[in-house]
Amino acid sequence: MSAKTTDENFFASEQRRFRRLEVSLPIWLALETDWDRDGRNAWTLGYTRDLSVGGCKITVPHGEEAKWKTASEQGSSIVLRFGDNNSSQETVSGAIRRAQLDEEDGSFWIGVEYLPGSEEARRAALNLGLKTLKTRRGWQSAFALSIILIALAGFSIFRLQGEVKAREGKIATLQKRIQSERQVLGQLLRPQLAGTRAQGIDAAFQSAEARKRINDLQRNMARLSDPKNASSGESERADQRAASGLNLSSAPATGAQVNLGIALPYGFAWPQVAADLEELIGRRIPTIVIFRDFKSPFPVEDSREARLRAKTLQITWEPWLYSDPKAITLKNIIAGKHDKYIDSWAQASKSFGNEIWIRWGHEFNGNWYPWSTSANNQNPKIYAAAFRHVRSRFVRAGALNVK
Repeated sequence: MSAKTTDENFFASEQRRFRRLEVSLPIWLALETDWDRDGRNAWTLGYTRDLSVGGCKITVPHGEEAKWKTASEQGSSIVLRFGDNNSSQETVSGAIRRAQLDEEDGSFWIGVEYLPGSEEARRAALNLGLKTLKTRRGWQSAFALSIILIALAGFSIFRLQGEVKAREGKIATLQKRIQSERQVLGQLLRPQLAGTRAQGIDAAFQSAEARKRINDLQRNMARLSDPKNASSGESERADQRAASGLNLSSAPATGAQVNLGIALPYGFAWPQVAADLEELIGRRIPTIVIFRDFKSPFPVEDSREARLRAKTLQITWEPWLYSDPKAITLKNIIAGKHDKYIDSWAQASKSFGNEIWIRWGHEFNGNWYPWSTSANNQNPKIYAAAFRHVRSRFVRAGALNVK
């Protein structure tokens, strides 16, 4: 077996053992020959997001791609320091086993196998990565919880606004009835001759009844307009939330069914965040919302993770590039210039098979996205045509599992 084949097998097996970090860990690196000659001046700063006890995957600084590609081809040795570049810190020696350009984000990385020795420095590097991961997950959970609290507060405000509108409608109805009763009373009090004593007594009783109805209607209006009565329902729900311990309750107060979900920006490890949040609030989260731009491939791994956890995946598919927001236009989508890419999503969705929700071109009625109506001559027909074009490609591919 050749040396290159051995290196490839090592890297493949080590990659399966890598701990995928969710933030970048700083790492200082230098060729062993440069370090022996120049000492501290030989160091350059890269970062890693993949780390194990046997090696790591390092993204090298921009502009040094050729240097590290040549070092990989020559099988050069490398010296590493993790975290701060402290002269008292122990170094880790390694061999460059692989070098490759990441086509997705344009970065250049090298795969390094640690050489024997420096066991304490290697363990310290792994512990530093795990500490970074734990810290990230902690604030991820806090962020997701804050999003849920904001959503619940918005839902409560929405319901309260509905109650206020209902009360205003009742008050308007009562005002109309009062006006009608006053007209009747005015007619009864108008001076007129009673033909008989019985007619005069009857008119007096009718006037008294009209006054009583008006008084009753005015009392009802006062009760509806009283702030204490208007907020009594909300106060009762606040007491219930305080008694729950977390000062919130996702149980609908009116019996309505609410589909609880969390939305996470690109790059979040949602399975761990969702699991931590479910444990925190003591409830299951059935829907996961993720984001992808118009260059990202169909998220197969996220779809499988959602299916494995019996969750519905909602993909917010944004028709722009994160690196160049104005590169994609609705007119080009309508003209079919992105059909090949759209078809790849349709085929991948169909192959996956389970139900998937795609939220394409969201919030188009605002003015903060290039696909919005305001950015397209205030013409909603352009957005509608682009949406129908994308949908037709999915229908044509037979991806009927996409909602």
